[in-house]
Amino acid sequence: MSSMIERIGIEHIPDSMRHGRTMYQFTLWFASNLTVADYALGPILYMLGLPIPWLVLASYLVTYSVVYW
Repeated sequence: MSSMIERIGIEHIPDSMRHGRTMYQFTLWFASNLTVADYALGPILYMLGLPIPWLVLASYLVTYSVVYW
């Protein structure tokens, strides 16, 4: 990806100038939604017996529902 100076600031970007997909922003949204409570909730649920794959699935589903719905 080449670096360019942005020509548009906070103005509305027309559909013809948009590119990429929403899924490309997943890591940005996922990281911003990880809070201190998430770090505390994971170990608590694990100590209560929830297996790690279910913890990963639950965090993904919650993040997906917050970001895309």
